[in-house]
Amino acid sequence: MTEYGLLIKGIGSFYEVRSDCGETVYYVCSANGIALDMGELCKTVNLLLCGKGGGRGTLAQGSAPAHRGLAESVEQLRRYCAQTLYLKSS
Repeated sequence: MTEYGLLIKGIGSFYEVRSDCGETVYYVCSANGIALDMGELCKTVNLLLCGKGGGRGTLAQGSAPAHRGLAESVEQLRRYCAQTLYLKSS
């Protein structure tokens, strides 16, 4: 199993991506008051990984078929989160 995670200090946004048995599972959550909607973030992850899932507000989850470029996709997700949170806070 491969696991990736991110906690953006001072913001409270977190995501976790696990890949095992031919499937990638992901969770995104945040503290109340964060400007980024986790349901919207999950839609972005769905597009990035060709997956499906959803949620709202502070919690969302999804899954996708095994993904060869998972490490690169997680890095893209990290940059997207940082940029989106920065833009929403300015």
